[in-house]
Formats: sequence, C-alpha cells, structure tokens
Amino acid sequence: MRRIDLIREKSRQRTANVLGGRGASLAEYYVMCTVGYGIVLVPDELASWSVGESRGDPRGEFPVSEHLAAVNSCLEKRWLVILTSEECEREAERRRTSQLLELTDTHLAPGAVDFTPEGYALYRDLILNIYGEGHLRSMDSGWIVDDTRIEVHVLAGTEEECRVNRILSNPTLYIEDGAAVMSVSEPQEIGHWKPNQFLTLPHGYYVKITYLKNTS
Repeated sequence: MRRIDLIREKSRQRTANVLGGRGASLAEYYVMCTVGYGIVLVPDELASWSVGESRGDPRGEFPVSEHLAAVNSCLEKRWLVILTSEECEREAERRRTSQLLELTDTHLAPGAVDFTPEGYALYRDLILNIYGEGHLRSMDSGWIVDDTRIEVHVLAGTEEECRVNRILSNPTLYIEDGAAVMSVSEPQEIGHWKPNQFLTLPHGYYVKITYLKNTS
C-alpha cells in the first residue's frame, strides 16, 4: 500500500472509531463540521453546502439527500436546533453587552440551523479525538473585523497561534480592497475570551490591527 493510501486508511479508521464510539455517522459529522465553520443556513441549504464542503473527502461522500437526512437526525438528537426569532434576538443582545473579547461574527437568522450547547460540545470532542489538540487550538484562533472602530481583532489560545494567524501575513486581503494598515500590535496576553458563543477560554493572546478604509 502506498504511503498516502496508508495515511488515508488510518484517517478513515480513526474517524470511524471516534464517530462510532459517540453514536454519530460520517454524514452527521460533515453537517456538524459545516455548522462549525460558521455556515448557518436553513436545513435544505445546509445540506447542499455540506455536500460541497465534504466533496473529495477520502473518508466517504454522500448525495445531498443523505446530508439532509443527517441534518434532520442531528435535529432529532438535539445536537442542532432550528433558531427562533427569540433565540436570535437573545444572542444578539448577549454579543452587544459582552465584556469579553470574542470571535463570534456569525449572522444568525430565524429558521437557520445552529448548534445546541450539547451539540457544540460533541463537535468539539470529535475534532479533538480525530485531529488532536493542535488542530483544536488552530480552530479556536481567528479574527474579526470591526468596521465601526476600523480595527481587526486577532485572538488565539497561544502566542504562537496568534503570530502565525494568516491575516497577519496580508491583512488587506481580508479587510477590503485598497485599505491601508496603520498598525499591528505585538501579541498581548489576555484573560477570559470566547472563540464562539458556546465556549469561554481562561486565557489567550490578542493582536490589534488598525487600518484606514479605502475612500476612493
């Protein structure tokens, strides 16, 4: 067996073992990964997007009908939930009044599918056991563009993850065409922060990028 085939087989088997031990199917895993990317859509659209996100995965591919069935089974198991207007308003108010630095910028809408707290905990456990702690730390890190303050906030669990965040290599690629970067701070150690609405971490690192918008 070629080395690449051996690696793929080990990955497939590891994923199957982890999912089987937690009562999840591969299609359900693909759906949860899609939601985990911050892609929050109504069930039919989520199923179609999940097909695209998993296309070419050597662990297996499924037609859109199986992805939709996986969305529905995740809803039945309470790993995912269809958001109500009240839930969207409550999360918007939480973000507005939050005193913590956080990366959550997903645009929630009534009728869209998102994690339940229990579903997010399961998704995180799957990622940890399939890919390891390094992948989990990378998944937690990221950035958010604050157009009001004309700043970008980069957050990560470690100083190294903060420094290697890809936005730092070319900030304007992710801000807007023609924007001019004015300053990039050194990583600063911080206390509690939130990679997303479901998780609060006790410590991390923060970089602030300031920029000027393109006025042409």
